Amino acid sequence: MGRVLPFSQANDFVRAITAKGRTVRAILDTNILIASTYEISKDHEIVSALLISLAKLGVEFYATVSTRSEFMEFHRRLDWPIAAAIVEKTGLGISDSMIMNALNSSVCDFAISLDFDFGFATLADRQSKNVVMPDRSEREYRHYHFDVL
Repeated sequence: MGRVLPFSQANDFVRAITAKGRTVRAILDTNILIASTYEISKDHEIVSALLISLAKLGVEFYATVSTRSEFMEFHRRLDWPIAAAIVEKTGLGISDSMIMNALNSSVCDFAISLDFDFGFATLADRQSKNVVMPDRSEREYRHYHFDVL
């Protein structure tokens, strides 16, 4: 089961991975790109600060709307039936399920998202990797309890 990590712990999480000598890679959900681009977004400052601090730690970012993602390494083939199974298991929308499928099928270590449903699905899916989300969202997940099947 993946974990939902608050923005405030993201740097420590990345440092723990880099201490093992590994390159850290993250998938950026589209809402992160929007929040970091448009200053009118209520999350602009916190998202921008997070991305800058993670970039300084050497994190490689991949986005769903970038041709750079074509060069991401995958462990298994991306397939719509797998994304559909994530929808069935977690209730996540189909496009976000494909992002989760890409995360779980790739060499990326985690995703960064503002989408509450994405974090909920991360907790609900035993095979999911971690997601980094705003502190306020991470606190809300404490009300949900998942049994590992």
